[in-house]
Amino acid sequence: MTDIKDKVNQDTNTNKKPDADRGEYYVYMYSDPTDNNKPFYVGKGKDKRVESHLKDTSNTPKARKIQELRNKGKEPIIEILIHDVSEETALNVEATVIDLLKLDNLKNKIKGKGSNKYGRKSLEAFRQLGGYEELKRKDITENLIIIRINQLYYEGISAVDLYDGTRGLWRININRVKDLGTGELEYKYALAVYQGQVKEVYEIKDWYPAYSTFYNDEKRREPDLSDPKSEKLEKRYEFVGKIAAKPIRSKYHKKVIPDEIMPRRSQYPIIYCGPGKTEEEKQEIMIEADDN
Repeated sequence: MTDIKDKVNQDTNTNKKPDADRGEYYVYMYSDPTDNNKPFYVGKGKDKRVESHLKDTSNTPKARKIQELRNKGKEPIIEILIHDVSEETALNVEATVIDLLKLDNLKNKIKGKGSNKYGRKSLEAFRQLGGYEELKRKDITENLIIIRINQLYYEGISAVDLYDGTRGLWRININRVKDLGTGELEYKYALAVYQGQVKEVYEIKDWYPAYSTFYNDEKRREPDLSDPKSEKLEKRYEFVGKIAAKPIRSKYHKKVIPDEIMPRRSQYPIIYCGPGKTEEEKQEIMIEADDN
């Protein structure tokens, strides 16, 4: 404990002005040496805040816990989790640690400040925080082709590369997506989906056999004959299209596709979806989805 005190004093009681990326705050944790070092309090502060609880004689759960330990001849274990950071960073770390340890297991009265914004949350809640809301089945009013691009997408991908990567090369049932007699498309829109999130929405103009239209990426302009899949090119297609008009794009862009439409564990890269689909029809669609 003496070493920790010295460390805090050394890092916080300095006459030097902190750098722009540094601060004078730290996050600390009190643990119970009689219960497998189980944490019972997490806090943030500066200067000698970490030691102030040792002098607390109030009737708070934290103060009572410290007194219980002293009645057993023990002192709490005090650890510094992070130091020399800004107050905002300390608040975020404090909230995260409290969320991980669960408030019910601690003597903290409340969650760390900022926990609702920065603290622990489900993946779906995190997606929504980033501007992604779940797509409701009732809001689907067009026939859609949902295309997984998990292996293609990366942050910062250009609009052209995203388009080229989404439009081909797919093993589809051409008779399903297009009436070969009239040329009319049954599915007029494609969603580029990464990790369940719709990254872009395209209006499909038409489908063509693999490698019959121009790609910006030279590697996509000619088939790799060494690839075993190249033997099945006659079953693969690519679409030509454009970013959907605003009314359609705004309906689907930055939405999360729910599991009922696109199960996360499904291996199918393409799923057909449309309005009014029943559960039985959906299962049929899932079975027929192309195993690219």
